[in-house]
Amino acid sequence: MEFTIRGTKLEITQDDVMRVAKQVNIVADSKTRYMVIVDGKRYPAKGLFHATLKSKGYDLTLQDITTGDAVHVLRKLGFEIVVK
Repeated sequence: MEFTIRGTKLEITQDDVMRVAKQVNIVADSKTRYMVIVDGKRYPAKGLFHATLKSKGYDLTLQDITTGDAVHVLRKLGFEIVVK
């Protein structure tokens, strides 16, 4: 799917997110509120979204994206989002 965040066109798929979830160890910190469920495991939504963008070569920092961006895109891709 294609998305635009902060003027940058992005193309990521559900498979991209699932692949990154299996490859990286992303741990929620005390400020993390929204979690995405991938294969029954919970990941911080913004952290997993950012890691997926990095894996695809996009040059966006954590400060360039919001939790809202991450939650919106991950939901559009079919993932369940839960509040921690």
